[in-house]
Amino acid sequence: MSQKIFIVIIGVLALLVLGLFGAAFFIARDTGVPTGEVLRDILPFGGSSIDAPVGSGLAPTPRAEDASDNLTQTPTGSLLQQITMQPIAGATTYMLPTDKTTRVLYVEKSTGNVFSYDPKTRIAQRITNTTIPGIQEVIWGKDRVILRYLDENDVIKSWSSALTSSMIEAGSAQRLEGSFLSDDIQSIVPSPNKSQIFYLSLASNSIVGAVTNFSGENKKQVFESTFTEWSPQWSGERTVALTSKPSAGIGGHLFFLNISTGVLQSTLGNLPGLVTKTSSGELYVAFSVNDKNESPQLHIYNKKKESSAPLPLVTFPDKCAWSVLDEEILYCGVPDSFPRAAYPDSWYQGIFSSTDSLWKINAVSGATEIIAIPTQVAQKEMDVENPFLDKNEEYLLFTNKKDSSLWSLKLR
Repeated sequence: MSQKIFIVIIGVLALLVLGLFGAAFFIARDTGVPTGEVLRDILPFGGSSIDAPVGSGLAPTPRAEDASDNLTQTPTGSLLQQITMQPIAGATTYMLPTDKTTRVLYVEKSTGNVFSYDPKTRIAQRITNTTIPGIQEVIWGKDRVILRYLDENDVIKSWSSALTSSMIEAGSAQRLEGSFLSDDIQSIVPSPNKSQIFYLSLASNSIVGAVTNFSGENKKQVFESTFTEWSPQWSGERTVALTSKPSAGIGGHLFFLNISTGVLQSTLGNLPGLVTKTSSGELYVAFSVNDKNESPQLHIYNKKKESSAPLPLVTFPDKCAWSVLDEEILYCGVPDSFPRAAYPDSWYQGIFSSTDSLWKINAVSGATEIIAIPTQVAQKEMDVENPFLDKNEEYLLFTNKKDSSLWSLKLR
């Protein structure tokens, strides 16, 4: 071969390579898919397998054919928004009575200040100026908020304050006025209509459950147990779900407590690593179990039929939010993979931090739909926790456990 022909061949190959990389760059820019993945799909030796390497100890999220025959992928682009850069202690949504628009309310962890965020304009305003450093948890009421933190003596303090519509609509920082509830309340959950709370507190050698309003008035004891490790959820207006605090390999139990009669009904029992999330209408329970350091398999329990069935996804119910408009629908953060570990302990303790995609699940049909892949559309890893929906279910909001920042995904 002559030197001239060789130079021509080299030049043609170089142009082809440059063209290939150029095409991949523009496709990646328009679709949000990383350039490397585009190249992998274009090249003949590329592939789309998400299997973990042999011996890696990783359990991959099920592929489309494993999850559901009717799985679809919805492009989201800029519909995934980061609301805060700073860590938050809790968030909720509020509908302005004047124009029926949605605001996202959140509490800054470092200061205890409440902010109001408009998801359409993406503008946040501080609406309180009462500084309470180190807020760890927020309980939202209809017109009140409870801020929880540890004082200098490691006593759990719960401060209840008014947070009215006029304060939210004013858009200017105002002082919070309120009072303390009892010290060392172990856990608090709000009723569905946000007018009452159920809380658990230690009393001698037992734990006591009581119902009261957000100011701590009109208290009524409805529960007492010598077993003290409970995680409560309010399920319906007159029912509280009590799940034993989970640990891998330890049999967990779920009971439903009627707060009017005090009757306790056993629903799920002796399931290792049991974590639960009850639906708004009390019909379904999403739960995960884990035995022998395997990945937490997600299940749905139907209370009416008294039966359960597995879903084709592995995740914790703590990463899920039930729809109120359609009780069959569940939104979840689903980890891309699970290293072998003791779950859910490793996740709660921060030993394991996941990288999640966001999924929509039908609890009846088992149909699953992936609705966002944050690593692609936001170039950021998300460990989803505390997800919830606004009243109109236009937004799915959640905290990124990696840095406690607040995010929203526009659903429609």
